Amino acid sequence: LRLLNLRRELFTTCTTTTIRCSSSRTVSDNFVTIGDITIDNPPIGTAPHLIPRLPLGLDFQNVQSSIPPCHLSHLRWMLQKDLVLKQDFLLLGLPNLARERRHLLLLYASLLGREIEYVSLSKDTSEADLKQRKEVTNNGTVYINQAPVRAAIKGRLLVLDGLEKAERNVLPTLNNLLENRELPLDDG
Repeated sequence: LRLLNLRRELFTTCTTTTIRCSSSRTVSDNFVTIGDITIDNPPIGTAPHLIPRLPLGLDFQNVQSSIPPCHLSHLRWMLQKDLVLKQDFLLLGLPNLARERRHLLLLYASLLGREIEYVSLSKDTSEADLKQRKEVTNNGTVYINQAPVRAAIKGRLLVLDGLEKAERNVLPTLNNLLENRELPLDDG
């Protein structure tokens, strides 16, 4: 019950926050300000197809007026955890709010120009879906890195959607990934 109350508080606490972003994406004048936190030259992804786009009708200048104040405070918190404190963060909540959390994270990634890797977890998710898959090519077999490994190597945001649906055989791998930030890989 205490955990559920904590989860509700995370998504119901609203404060006044402002967002400012540089309109250009050049390195010399790139900055993001959310509330009282300003990040100069945040890391910008090099793979544009992995950077989410802002929703239609929304640009960097009118973001603040388009989303609720409580979402702005969550964006501030994510910015602080990610780029100021250099810590991982995990958005938890009720399953019926999963879409809202996903949109909030995608908005964060699009505002900062961060690449994301996405994994939809289900009861059919295996360890190979989280680490490496062995695939046959013309020259033999090769190991192909999956989303969590690619995110770790390239410094991308990792979205683990449906964490509560993961089967028991995958939980030790997820636990090792989330707590220790390491995965034993099949190719060494």
